[in-house]
Amino acid sequence: NRILYVTDAGQALHFEQVFSIGKLSGLVPPDVSLEHVPFGLVQGEDGKKFKTRSGETVKLVDLLTEALRRAREDVKKRLEAEGRDETDEFVESVSAAVGIGAVKYADLAMNRQSNY
Repeated sequence: NRILYVTDAGQALHFEQVFSIGKLSGLVPPDVSLEHVPFGLVQGEDGKKFKTRSGETVKLVDLLTEALRRAREDVKKRLEAEGRDETDEFVESVSAAVGIGAVKYADLAMNRQSNY
């Protein structure tokens, strides 16, 4: 039995203490493993930590919309430069693959514990 808590690295001491109290108090059975899985801080352009409770973070839907917009713009420029005429469906399909792919790559290319 294993329970993972995935939060930013700044919570490490908190979880170490909570896990110890849980084990010492008997609230957590001896056969249960409590583990903190830390990740780096998500930061704004100013390098400051995003504060999710304040509601001032970038929403995923907005990030994806912007990625799609930029990819679509780039695809259209490339097609124009090559003198190609493609369907709207083609442009949207390529834009989605490139835009969403870029967001996935940017997230997965980072070391999990690095701030980004």
